[in-house]
Amino acid sequence: MPAIDLIFVPEAADQLFAYTSQNPGGLIAIVFEDEVIVAPTVWQGLRERAQITGNFTDAEVQEILSSIHPE
Repeated sequence: MPAIDLIFVPEAADQLFAYTSQNPGGLIAIVFEDEVIVAPTVWQGLRERAQITGNFTDAEVQEILSSIHPE
């Protein structure tokens, strides 16, 4: 199943963990240039890394990655 791995900058890790650990089952928006790219459900506290999984097609994964990291 396709998945998207995210790595966050250390400066954001504590703030991200504080939010995500207090909101299991909630949504967190991944925003790039004021546009929500994807809003996955948070299942546990996140710090430096996260993985977004779902019923993505390879094309959807490529579209999301292109939005986050345009070439």
